[in-house]
Amino acid sequence: MPEIKAILFDFGGTLDNDGADWFARLHKAITDRCGPLRREEFDRYALQAADTIGFLYDTSSLSMGETALRLCRQIQKLMDYESLGSAAAWDPAEVVEGFMTQTRWYLQRNRRVLEQLQSNYRLGIVSNNWGNTAGWCEQFGIHSYFDTIIDSTVVGRAKPDRMIFQAALDQLRLPAASCAYVGDRYESDILGAQAAGLMPIWITNGPVQDGPDGSVEAHRIEKLTELLDLDL
Repeated sequence: MPEIKAILFDFGGTLDNDGADWFARLHKAITDRCGPLRREEFDRYALQAADTIGFLYDTSSLSMGETALRLCRQIQKLMDYESLGSAAAWDPAEVVEGFMTQTRWYLQRNRRVLEQLQSNYRLGIVSNNWGNTAGWCEQFGIHSYFDTIIDSTVVGRAKPDRMIFQAALDQLRLPAASCAYVGDRYESDILGAQAAGLMPIWITNGPVQDGPDGSVEAHRIEKLTELLDLDL
């Protein structure tokens, strides 16, 4: 087996949490305030909201908090448009305040993880995002840990497309077999990484909803700190 020389990361749900993506976190925060809302229904609003803000000219320049607030306001607008009575029962600014408090805690903890990993591996990010991944890394002071930061909006390809992983490999000048990829979403991160030839590492938070189909052998971790104990 080739020696692993680099570890690539997803951002949302991986570096800023322990396997809970943005939609999962926002769904919990919003339903805690406005009552039950099926995850499938919430994801429909959230996906449409994410697409909408992606078309706005300045989204790529927003901080993480500003992006989350814009996303939440758009979700609320869609809920209100469909006359969902609970739409007005939550305040986007309040939701984002809690969201960012949690995010800052994880990124501060994970800074120490990245610092230790950097002594043995080259590090990078491959993220489906709105063009602001590099800016967020600078915002939280973790930019210097990464030799490559690939954002789907910037490169025009999104996971699980193998070409977005290849963009990172090209910058690192490493073969896929010598790189591991850590992500929380099974289809885009784990299946995508394996299809691109990388070693997949699946970070999961709580019960796994998208179970393996048997075709992928991935390391499983519940916290990013567990990377420090993996024998890669």
